[in-house]
Amino acid sequence: MPKPFPPITPNSQLPVLLQFLTSYTTSCLLLNLHKTVPGSPNVVSPGPPIPSDKPLILLPSMPKPVLGPERRTNPLIWCAAIICTVLTVAVIFTGIAVFIGYMVVKPKVPQMSIASAQLERISYDMASVLTVKAAIVIKAENGNAKAHASFYHTHYTLSFHGVKVAYLFAPDFDVPKNSSLDLYYPVESTPIPLTPDQADTAEAALRQRHAVFDIQGETGTRWRVWLLGSVKFRLHLDCQLKLPINGTIVYPNCSTKSR
Repeated sequence: MPKPFPPITPNSQLPVLLQFLTSYTTSCLLLNLHKTVPGSPNVVSPGPPIPSDKPLILLPSMPKPVLGPERRTNPLIWCAAIICTVLTVAVIFTGIAVFIGYMVVKPKVPQMSIASAQLERISYDMASVLTVKAAIVIKAENGNAKAHASFYHTHYTLSFHGVKVAYLFAPDFDVPKNSSLDLYYPVESTPIPLTPDQADTAEAALRQRHAVFDIQGETGTRWRVWLLGSVKFRLHLDCQLKLPINGTIVYPNCSTKSR
């Protein structure tokens, strides 16, 4: 049996107390080891004896952390996460569809251009009145191989050094795929009174044997791109025509720019 624990007095010395604690702990360990049966499962064989002259240091056990109640995720957060995921997937698939549609269809913006222009007659009298007769052909082109194009709100203005000569309009029309359509405009103006500066410009044009006209305006175009829907553009035309007064037909290199 282990010796009884002696009372601790102020006169006790520390080495004696440590030797007693070491002897008491060693006796308890040997007693527990003698109770185990050798050869049985989960039996730890006793190791070498612990020297009694070395103190045994016992470490204090760490307290277990106290865990609070488990917190559940708010359902609104789950809903927001699901919605964001769905939107992300939709954007990705839309981008893929647009890319595939562009590679398959290869859309081209339809164009308007001046195919030809002819000044048939220009007259200027002593009363500073100008009359003009001309013929202008505007071509609508659709370079899309897999979609027809629609043109609408077509309107242009023909002017001579700031003086309005004629307004050119066209009803809505369609151009088949990979095709073109010519719009023929016979222009014959009413007598146009000129200011002194405009009269001097008209006289100079008659002397130089050519007249400079400006044609400006725009048209709307719309065509369908595969499964992606309709695409719309506004086509702006701004051309300067230098026309001989002898009636020669010219073919200006002027076309629209999409906006």
